[in-house]
Formats: sequence, structure tokens, C-alpha cells
Amino acid sequence: MLGFYSIRKLVEAHKVPDALVAEGMPLRSYPAVGTRVTYFNFHRFPELYDFSRPSNTSRDLRAVCNQVVHSYVFAPLFDTEGQVEGVLFNSDRTRDTEILFAAIPDIAIVFRAVSNCDPSSLHAVFDDRRGDFEVKVGPSTEEP
Repeated sequence: MLGFYSIRKLVEAHKVPDALVAEGMPLRSYPAVGTRVTYFNFHRFPELYDFSRPSNTSRDLRAVCNQVVHSYVFAPLFDTEGQVEGVLFNSDRTRDTEILFAAIPDIAIVFRAVSNCDPSSLHAVFDDRRGDFEVKVGPSTEEP
């Protein structure tokens, strides 16, 4: 969770190239079974989502960071030998529709790519309507 929060802060500070932020992170989605997910039952997430119906999906890095940072359900998933396979998460906005799973190898790829970032350009244009700059960050000169 702290890693994704750190990435979000780097994205907001324009330290991560836009192309990397827009890149889809592979995830698995499990649909909700229809029972409302609340403060008093979210810990029973194995009963609230249909883990027999996974579907492959992806979300851009900003969306994943926001889902993790604002997670309603956040739980590590362990294999039969007790090793962490990944994390299950969703936000208060998506809790009644799905839960997402990010595998440790995919998380590691994202963390490595962000840690290798060295943006080579930044273009800013003042937007009168917003009263602030619209900032575009160029590609990294480093390969992930």
C-alpha cells in the first residue's frame, strides 16, 4: 500500500512519464455476488466476491494507485505454502461491483519501472480555465 501511495505522489509531482502512467497494469477481477459490502462485513470478502469467475483486466497506473490508496478491502493473498501471491483490493466506489487482484510479479514490474524513471522532458502550458499549468511529462531515458 505504501509503495502505491509513493508512486501516486511521484505521479502527482510529474516525476513519472505520462506514457508509463497510462500503461495498463495487468490485474484479475472477481465480480461481487450481490451482497452489499459494508463496514461490518468487508472482512468476509471471500463470501462477497465470486472467486470462481476471474477475468483478466488492466487499469492504468493512476487508477491502480487510487484504488489501493482508497481501498475499502485490502488483503494479501497467500498460496498454500504461506507465500504472498499478491493483493486483493477495491475502493469504496467499486466495492459492490468487483475486487481486483494484483500479482506480486506484476507489482514488482511496476515498482521497478517507476524506480527507473528519469523523465527527459516536461512541457507546461498555463490553463486559464483551471488557473494552473497543464503538465506533460516526457519519456524516461532509462529502460525498465
